[in-house]
Amino acid sequence: MLEYNAARLAAELQVIDSLSVAWGWTPEVISGGIVCEKIASSSEGLSSVPVFEGDTVLWDINVSLINGVSCFSMDSLQFVLGSAIQPSGFEAIATNVLRGDSVRAMVPSLMGYGIKGLPGKIPPGALLVLRLRQS
Repeated sequence: MLEYNAARLAAELQVIDSLSVAWGWTPEVISGGIVCEKIASSSEGLSSVPVFEGDTVLWDINVSLINGVSCFSMDSLQFVLGSAIQPSGFEAIATNVLRGDSVRAMVPSLMGYGIKGLPGKIPPGALLVLRLRQS
């Protein structure tokens, strides 16, 4: 199983790298092979400060598959950093984004909803594209 996951991750990272180039992104690679690109900084006077474990994170988020199919959108996804309620990729992004910033990111399946997916919303093994604003 470990060999399978390693091979799957390597293949997904190649896809993510290729798509980020094809889409003209200039992303930063963060934990687990996630690519993340800032698309806007806070213009509403929000304090641009990092978040830390135990902080509450609030996102306006749109989650889609790499083929553009929308999975879900929320204007108030809230979680406590370090609580393990959200996928590990969400936590990695939150710690690399300042409050008030908007980003887009591609998340490998094992850092997203994994081999189980999210029933009714995200298929098993899905690479995800996130557009979010962190408040």
